[in-house]
Amino acid sequence: MSATLIVLGVLVLLAGVALLIVDTRRRSARARIRREWAGHHSARYAAVDLVLTGQWRHGLFSRGGAGRARDLVSGEPDGARLYLFDLEQAGVVVATVLALRRPTTSDTTLELRIASSTASKGSEASQKIEAEPVSEAGMDLLGHIGRRYAFTNDLESARRAVDQRLVLLADAAGDDVTVLWAESAWALAALDTTAGPERWDEVAALLGRFADLVRLLPPTPRS
Repeated sequence: MSATLIVLGVLVLLAGVALLIVDTRRRSARARIRREWAGHHSARYAAVDLVLTGQWRHGLFSRGGAGRARDLVSGEPDGARLYLFDLEQAGVVVATVLALRRPTTSDTTLELRIASSTASKGSEASQKIEAEPVSEAGMDLLGHIGRRYAFTNDLESARRAVDQRLVLLADAAGDDVTVLWAESAWALAALDTTAGPERWDEVAALLGRFADLVRLLPPTPRS
């Protein structure tokens, strides 16, 4: 019995080491790709940042906290500050986030969340989820914008930014963009972690168009 336990223990240890090696290689490859992307955009790369994500409260950050940024790229490829990073919350990378600095700041937050469900389309469970979207504290349901649910902290102000152009952009974002939102002076998108450099470029361009559309949100009054 003792010999069997020893063998099992060794096998478990070897499996753990193998998984660690695979994870290390995966992280190393992703860091290399991220550094190359930074180089192509005349941007800077950092392995980790513990401060950056603390400035955001909505979108992906409303449910898992600030976390920290891993494999961070920062630069101004088109004249506006752009961040690209993997968001790690509670030790797990949950999404790739792109954040684009807007020319104006607004106290009105606008979120466009994709309707997510593991149930099949047309099923009773799916219909229930569609009818009962979940919002974060302080955010109200504005309605549907394309195939996405729109939430805001100021219904009257947010309606000013909603037109057919925003509907088309929301639908064009793609299912791998789980949430697209405007918060303070930023336009942000949460993207599936399997996305690569070409998709990062596409979502960065999408954020540029989104930032232009939400200029209709009222600017923060000067003190």
